[in-house]
Amino acid sequence: MKTKKIISASVALLVALTTILFLPKDRQKAFAYSYPQEQAVELELSENVGTRGLFSIISLSMNVNDGQVTATAKNDFTLFTSTVRVYVYLYSSTTNQDSYINMSLESGNYIDDLDMGESISASAAINGVKRYWQARIYYKVDNKDWTEKLSNVWLIDVDGTIINE
Repeated sequence: MKTKKIISASVALLVALTTILFLPKDRQKAFAYSYPQEQAVELELSENVGTRGLFSIISLSMNVNDGQVTATAKNDFTLFTSTVRVYVYLYSSTTNQDSYINMSLESGNYIDDLDMGESISASAAINGVKRYWQARIYYKVDNKDWTEKLSNVWLIDVDGTIINE
């Protein structure tokens, strides 16, 4: 009897996770900026999304490859179907700053529903300039509060070598 309950619960969880993995992925929007953050376009967001998922794990990473710095947000796990809206931003400055607010917005990207296992990135060229870089994500799961995550500030030299993390 106990084994049947465990098997039934496992099958239900497997069906829910499989449903999440096969949702359509056609809602991605991209944008890029080459001007300070203060001039960024004001965004209008629909708040008619209800709470469906129990929780989501959204990770932030930053890497350097082939003369590009890339910030990536990934939906590592979502329990039950959710709408996960994500903004990913990449900032830089020639001087060390305490906050991304004092840095220049180099690139950004947005998706109105980041499905489990998927990721979204924003990249910018190093362009032979030694700069400090920071990645930021701002995301919302269903109708819960917005959450912000920041990377450490990295100093990256003209060749793309990370001097400090």
